[in-house]
Amino acid sequence: MSLFTKSTGCGFPLIQAPMAGVSTIKLASAVTNAGGIGSIPLGAIDYTSSKGIDQTKSLLSEFDSLTEGSRLVNLNFFAHEPQVEPNPTQLENWRKLYAKYNPDVQAPLANSNISIKEIEQNHPEQFGKLWCEIEAFGPKIVSFHFGYPSLKSIDQLKKSGILVFVTATNIEEATEVSDFADGIVLQGYEAGGHRGTWLSTEAKLDEGLSTMVLVQQARKILGSKTLLIASGGIIDKSAVKFFLVDLGADAVQCGTAFILTHECETSPSSQWLWNSITLKESLGTVMTDLILGKRARAVKTEFLSDLIHRHDIANTLPDYGYRYKLYKDFLGANASLKSEYGFFLAGQNYKLLTERLSAKERLESLMRLE
Repeated sequence: MSLFTKSTGCGFPLIQAPMAGVSTIKLASAVTNAGGIGSIPLGAIDYTSSKGIDQTKSLLSEFDSLTEGSRLVNLNFFAHEPQVEPNPTQLENWRKLYAKYNPDVQAPLANSNISIKEIEQNHPEQFGKLWCEIEAFGPKIVSFHFGYPSLKSIDQLKKSGILVFVTATNIEEATEVSDFADGIVLQGYEAGGHRGTWLSTEAKLDEGLSTMVLVQQARKILGSKTLLIASGGIIDKSAVKFFLVDLGADAVQCGTAFILTHECETSPSSQWLWNSITLKESLGTVMTDLILGKRARAVKTEFLSDLIHRHDIANTLPDYGYRYKLYKDFLGANASLKSEYGFFLAGQNYKLLTERLSAKERLESLMRLE
């Protein structure tokens, strides 16, 4: 039994990545029931009011009912710095970028992704209530992307027997959290979705380490100090075996591998990607912050390519959260064109997926290491 399975009680050292907007409770529960660790993304929930906590209770209750009380689950939060409301110039730049598509954005300006760090700093009462709920539920893992909250809050989770994982995209980040994190999710550059960089978010300073190089360097520098979880580009059993057996990672985290499972079939992204692959029109991917305000790897559609080619990098745009909300409002005003204007998050290897399986079948295919 590996250190990871000893620490978690998990049947197999694989975590399903928390993919906001794609992951479902059915997916998380199916992965857990099949012997892995399912994940529930909570980063998009607004915890400034009690509604956010009620929403979380509902999600946890549903997971509970589908897993017969299992706590082998990872609850994931975004922990970026608080975002600044955009100024008129930033809003005008955003409108110019989308002018070609005649955006009819009438909804009130708002931050659609409020960080757990901001809740902790500016809404301490709500934060306290949320942490009490998390402790009472007792998940095996609570993980953080884009950074982490205060060490006091992390220590509170650990005293309750909850493992704390933090995402790192470079050795500096991994080293900083190694003294307190039970596990480090090493996110390689090929990973789909939000790039979790937090020490320096400037793209030009990002070394862009692959998952392989990041795991190798972290193991050499950190040794067995903490659990190392490889994440990014892990799409089949050969990749799982490579990271667990050859490189000595303690576990792997897979997101894109599960994006076409039946439990995700209601996701617009899942349907679009499947149609793209089956029609043999699948495109490459690109890392960009244009849509969301934070860098993310997505399929390089005609719409996204056009935005990238036309964007003047000297023009500042609204911060993450606000920019994300503007895009969602734009998409809502063009509901009939969601496929054309969609932003489809996926890892570099998404085109290797050739069939739709259940989450259990996908997990079992990844587990065959012989």
